[in-house]
Amino acid sequence: MVTAKQLINENNHKRKQLHEQNEKYYSGMLLYLRSHLSLSEQKTEEILMEILDHLLIAQRENRSAEEVFGTRPKEYADQLIEQLPKEERKNSVLFIVQNAFFFLGIITLFTGISSLIIQPSAPAYLGKLAITTLTGFVLLTILVKVVFAYIAYSSFIEVNKGKESAVAAAIGMAVFGIFIAVELFTPEYPPVIENGGWVIVLTGFISMSFYYVLKKVNDS
Repeated sequence: MVTAKQLINENNHKRKQLHEQNEKYYSGMLLYLRSHLSLSEQKTEEILMEILDHLLIAQRENRSAEEVFGTRPKEYADQLIEQLPKEERKNSVLFIVQNAFFFLGIITLFTGISSLIIQPSAPAYLGKLAITTLTGFVLLTILVKVVFAYIAYSSFIEVNKGKESAVAAAIGMAVFGIFIAVELFTPEYPPVIENGGWVIVLTGFISMSFYYVLKKVNDS
């Protein structure tokens, strides 16, 4: 069976054959469907490939995407979403665990490297680290949800790129600011590890190693 990753690669290659208007129409549908993370990735990529193949045939017959799929792509996409199955629980759990290791790795590497730069011999307070790590995980989870919700919202509308970039920068700075504030103002709860910066960095590398192993399993 052709995997979702192989379908994505094939889709990227075939999509280059689309004319500008057809590509714009199809890309909106592609982003909208892929932004619904609860759907089966395999089935989503299969239906996207089927739509692309139909569109390429229609294009060779000088027909547009609107002539084939209608002038309301969002309504058509919503009908497809109702028919697509949800992602299998096993795959969903693997995806969540994989990204939890990624978030943990990013947060601990950032915290550990910052500690080593500012004060290399400083102790690590594991209670405080647990609070800041959990806060970072929650913030990043919310950020991901906001990003995908925005992708779904903007898939079929014209957006002002300048305003979009400004809003994205403001949200990113706000999330980063909250994390830094939690890092600075959270009390130093025990237990304590002397010269803990290296321990935190090592934890980050281990977490990222687990992430890449699980990613390889998930992509296979």
